Amino acid sequence: MKIGFQQHLISNKRKIFAAVFLLCLLIIFGFILFYIFKIFQITDQNSQQENNFLNHHIIIAGGRNNADYLRQVYEGAAAVAGDYSAVVELLLPSSQAEDDSLLSKLEYASALGASGIIAYIDSDSQIVQAPKDVFNGEIPLVCLGQQNPYNDSICYIGPNKFELGQILAKTAVLLCPDGGNLLIPVDAVQNREASGQLIGNMNQALNEYYARQASDEETSANSVKRINVQILELKNDPTISPDDFIRQEIIARHDINCVLCLSHADTLRVAQTVIDLNRTSIAVIGFEESEKTLDLLQRGVLQALVSFNARKTGELAMAQIFEYIKNGNANVYIPNDIRVLRGKNLAEIDFKAVEK
Repeated sequence: MKIGFQQHLISNKRKIFAAVFLLCLLIIFGFILFYIFKIFQITDQNSQQENNFLNHHIIIAGGRNNADYLRQVYEGAAAVAGDYSAVVELLLPSSQAEDDSLLSKLEYASALGASGIIAYIDSDSQIVQAPKDVFNGEIPLVCLGQQNPYNDSICYIGPNKFELGQILAKTAVLLCPDGGNLLIPVDAVQNREASGQLIGNMNQALNEYYARQASDEETSANSVKRINVQILELKNDPTISPDDFIRQEIIARHDINCVLCLSHADTLRVAQTVIDLNRTSIAVIGFEESEKTLDLLQRGVLQALVSFNARKTGELAMAQIFEYIKNGNANVYIPNDIRVLRGKNLAEIDFKAVEK
């Protein structure tokens, strides 16, 4: 009986050990299955994210003259790219010697299968067609820079010319309270019509301001100190560069006390001329915020700088592209925020003094 009891006890211990061992194996196997499942889940999520990024590729394109502005547009677009599961690529010339046409960049975007394009247009006479995707559908195109109503774009983002003309007039009055001669370089080939409209709005605002001044009981019409606007046409002349032409004109025009620039490129040209000639008495109003123009403003070479908040423009352009992708429509026109900066602290100008 004693032997039988011992054998029974040993048999029970073996059964318990086998059951515990089997349970341990099941637990280990369960953990292995759990980790395998998690690995596959993470891999699948990464694969879906990669596919989303590949399916939403946005191209920002432009030329050498607007490179600084577009870098800030890119920063704004890239900052919100994650909200749209998108990647943003900036196409700019790698050097001054290289400056591919906008058409070649659009063709690249088409071959790449881009989901959308943000393009800077240099000339208001340039007509841009939206490139096609692999299914022969038009890739959504948002245009910046100069506006042409015949451009094949879903949206144009740029300043309201009436508002900008008003702001430029107020800036000129603040910088030249005693009047004088204001020189405005204008590209006579590319943007003559757009510049003419803008300058017309500015002149209208100046006339209204001086009319209010003359109606003051203490001020006679003859004693109002007016700003005389002079246009400097920059023609496409192979014998002289725009830089040298501006330099010669500023040397010849001794009575100029203010220069208003309507492009980033002209701002840099005029600023360099003022530095080289040591004409620090000339008040220069720059155009488009960039690292270079902000530096010139802080150094006192520019007395004011017209800014359009390029980072915000990049965000707006992304929103319009994905609104079009989602719903098939977008806002045809969105006005830029216009600010005028002044001084070493880059403070925004308060125009209350000239709005009375």
